[in-house]
Amino acid sequence: MLKKSREYVEVLYREYGPSVRRFLYRKIQSREDAEDILHETFVRLQNIKEIEAIEYPRAFIFTIANNLATDNIRRKTIRGVKNASYAEEQIEQKNSTGLNPEESYLRKQYLQMLSEVIIDLPPKCRQAFILRKFHNLSYKEIALEMSISVKTVEKHLAKALCTCKTNLMIKNDNVIKFDVAIEYTVSQQCVRADKNV
Repeated sequence: MLKKSREYVEVLYREYGPSVRRFLYRKIQSREDAEDILHETFVRLQNIKEIEAIEYPRAFIFTIANNLATDNIRRKTIRGVKNASYAEEQIEQKNSTGLNPEESYLRKQYLQMLSEVIIDLPPKCRQAFILRKFHNLSYKEIALEMSISVKTVEKHLAKALCTCKTNLMIKNDNVIKFDVAIEYTVSQQCVRADKNV
């Protein structure tokens, strides 16, 4: 019975595997994750007793794959939020030395606003922004990590920088400019992004 079940799963894999792979790649846009989820889908399918009794195997397979992909996206989103919190802590530790209480309070307020803005970024923009600003990866390294082109990384970062600047200004008309060079860089990125739109 086990051998027959395994053979049936192999038949299903040959028949539906390629279309499930394409579906997963479109949904999560990572070849590596799509392959992992595809594999996990068919492992789970193989563990089902009386698999031959499933009336609509294609729908069943796609449901498993979709649920696994959704879980994967959810985990990455949570990881992105944790990375934003980690980044906030790193900035705070790095910059809190030698500040008087008022400066320290203003910096914490600013970092809280920045953290909220980062968390609200679209997932891909947030991931690119965190990899660049807090992990110091190059555009090429980010492109490899995210399985996207360098040009797409540039667009994500420009969008993230403009969104951060705009939202920080909305949250606080008197945005504290701790680093004029960063503020200038953000302004230049926004100008370039506006020209590209």
